Amino acid sequence: MYAKTLYMPERPPYEKELITHYTKDNVPNFFLFAKDKNEDQVEQPNSSFVNKIGALIPNPRLSYRYIDGGGKSRRLSKPDAFYMLSDKYFVLSEEHEKVIEKYVELSKQYAHKVDLSVYSRLNGNELKNSQARQIAVYGRTIERVKSELAEFGYSESVIADILVSFLYKRDPNKKCKDLLWICYGDLIYENLKKNSENRKYASEFHAQERLVQCVDCGEWFYVSNKNTKTYRCKNCQIDYRRAFDRERKRKSNVNE
Repeated sequence: MYAKTLYMPERPPYEKELITHYTKDNVPNFFLFAKDKNEDQVEQPNSSFVNKIGALIPNPRLSYRYIDGGGKSRRLSKPDAFYMLSDKYFVLSEEHEKVIEKYVELSKQYAHKVDLSVYSRLNGNELKNSQARQIAVYGRTIERVKSELAEFGYSESVIADILVSFLYKRDPNKKCKDLLWICYGDLIYENLKKNSENRKYASEFHAQERLVQCVDCGEWFYVSNKNTKTYRCKNCQIDYRRAFDRERKRKSNVNE
């Protein structure tokens, strides 16, 4: 359409068929990187110049499963969520599910967003600082994510505990952990330092209690080693007891 004449030329039928053939297809494969598209939104890579660039750039897979300890490789154990929590007695509840759902949504939306424009305002010494570099690259993302999660009324430390419990206890195979560390990594790091310094107490705490998985919601929680009858977390136990009492009263009324 021309702005002045408002004239729209008619497209020949053979041209329309050709153009429609391409507009119905997915976007080119390089949009995985250019526009943060998903695998199901792009075409398979072909022999075009742009698609060849991705094949030429090596992307080695890094493994952190082993650490070099005095010339001897030692396998790292899985992260213990206990050391990441600000409240060692923290337990996920149903009211935390909205925070988790929002976080998963934000992770898909912001996980790969970067603000490279801030780099131009930092000098060389500032860029050597990892925290300054993180703020430079993810500054806007951090602000937006924290702002949206804060709307649920929890403090940042509680939000961090919710997400740590979700990503490292309830669903450890979930792959959206990057955003957690970008936004709340400083809090988790302080928790790790504090709990590691208090390792003796933590060890004694674990020695006296054991982990049990709730038979209803699947949440892991600690109980005393002497407690062999608890199979539900606190919230599920309350719900179970209410349902049990209702059923007992119903049967009692029927018998009368």
